[in-house]
Amino acid sequence: MIRRALASLLQIVAISAIAFFLFSVAPGDFYSAERLSPQLHGRSIEQWRAARGLDRPWPVRYARWIESCARGDFGTSLAYGIPVTRLVAPRVVRSAVILFPAWIFGWIVAVCTAAWAARRRDRMLEPAMTILNMSPEVIVVSVLLWIGVALRIPLERAWLPSMGLILAIAPLVFIHAFRAVSEAQSANFVRIAASRGIASRRLWIRFILPAAANPLISLIGPSLAAAIGSSLVIEAMSGWPGLGPLFLEAVQSRDYDVVQAVVVMLGAVLTFTNLAADLILYRLDPRIHLNTDGAH
Repeated sequence: MIRRALASLLQIVAISAIAFFLFSVAPGDFYSAERLSPQLHGRSIEQWRAARGLDRPWPVRYARWIESCARGDFGTSLAYGIPVTRLVAPRVVRSAVILFPAWIFGWIVAVCTAAWAARRRDRMLEPAMTILNMSPEVIVVSVLLWIGVALRIPLERAWLPSMGLILAIAPLVFIHAFRAVSEAQSANFVRIAASRGIASRRLWIRFILPAAANPLISLIGPSLAAAIGSSLVIEAMSGWPGLGPLFLEAVQSRDYDVVQAVVVMLGAVLTFTNLAADLILYRLDPRIHLNTDGAH
């Protein structure tokens, strides 16, 4: 697992390097739009670029950026003129306020509903959840906006992005949970246990649910990635003052220090979430212990 942790750190560095390179080779920068300002002329813009080090090769700028990040300095927003950390921090809090409760609640609802449907051998919910899972966030949020207006519910509150996130997360988790529980029910060891007269409740608690747990633990990282991606879109559409509107604004204005910080931060969250899921599997699944011992 130490190797896995080191690989996670290298993955974060790789994400930052790839993102930095793509932003560097993208046509134009923040000052390209400033050419339209009558207060600035070409020489002033080039002086600003030189002052920000934008005239240097991207590997040099990346090395300086890594050095600054090691000191906790993610640069300065060109659009706002304040440190990126100070700009992003309150937005992260506002996004987390709706993201993590919606993610957890979506998991609870999806797993419980999937277990109930699988126990009843009811497959009617699976096609509906598949359609909902394939629906773009734009459609989901538009429907929620229409409902909010029809019911005269204040749209500036957290209910809209929270409900949108739940509807984005729950179908994905339901599909995987339903299939995992259905496969566990059909497993040979479950059939053998049932043939020995083990009570249904005990059969589910001791055999079926533990067998279905591993695929769901592996889904923690991908589901969080889907939730974060959906939250950026949903926040921007609903006007929630989180990372979504800030990220979209930074991309449009080419405020790449802000974009880079958000991309690396989200990449780090997803990487360490996957690492945590692997650690949980390492502790719960004896086959992983056997494979690890055999490797040594």
